[in-house]
Amino acid sequence: MPTDFLPTFGPAGALLQDSLYLYVPGSTADASTHGFDVQGLFYKQWNMAASPDPKAPLAKLDGTFTSSPSVCTWGSVMHLCIRGENNDILYNRLDLSVSASWQGWQSLGGVATSAPSCVVFGGAIYVFVKGLDDALYFKTWDSPTPPGPTVAWGRMDGRFTSSPSLLVDEPYVIHLFVRGQDLDVLYNRLDTSTASLWSGFQSLGGLATSSPASAVASWIRFKPPDGLAPVESKYVFVVGQEDKIYFKSWASQKGVGPSGPDPSSPWSQVPDS
Repeated sequence: MPTDFLPTFGPAGALLQDSLYLYVPGSTADASTHGFDVQGLFYKQWNMAASPDPKAPLAKLDGTFTSSPSVCTWGSVMHLCIRGENNDILYNRLDLSVSASWQGWQSLGGVATSAPSCVVFGGAIYVFVKGLDDALYFKTWDSPTPPGPTVAWGRMDGRFTSSPSLLVDEPYVIHLFVRGQDLDVLYNRLDTSTASLWSGFQSLGGLATSSPASAVASWIRFKPPDGLAPVESKYVFVVGQEDKIYFKSWASQKGVGPSGPDPSSPWSQVPDS
């Protein structure tokens, strides 16, 4: 990022077709006031085969934002969610099959006390966020137009202390991670291969000092013998004691039923270097 850029919240990134996108809320210097007064959601885009140019100018989506963004993609479409200045959740959409321009911000309503997390699953968009009562709230839709602020949010009982993190395990499962009251990492799973019900929260242990983050290492695949499905490695990360990064991982065969992290397995530390 340029030296005249001041980030205000953490970044989020995603791959859309052959390009990588990195988004960071913040402000840039205003020559007239000599302060960091130009606010917005700034981003860079570059081809995934190359490294980003640190001197390239930042693009900007106008607005005042109060959280890190969450971004997910499907086909030629990028979905972007972030908390607005009124603590509602804002949604924007980029569809490269139609235009290279963003659709514009739309409010999903709500009163969020965390950054949102969004995924595309089964052709539908899922957005989760922590609310005023520390429960999790969600909206989902499967059309180009999201539900407006008058459409009620669904509620997931519990008392949580961080932003949620979502991970899709196509074609059956959404994995959900969030920090609990005891600072452990809690795990829930939506399994559409059975009755499309959430499994219920279970503790993965740990002593987290941050929101969890999850990822699938889709490039770590191999073809097992006997024509079995490829294996994917999945990870959940969290900052723990002494500001070290810890993770749990598990492997599953793509498209062959649900699996998740083992609650009894220990957390591993990411090496410092």
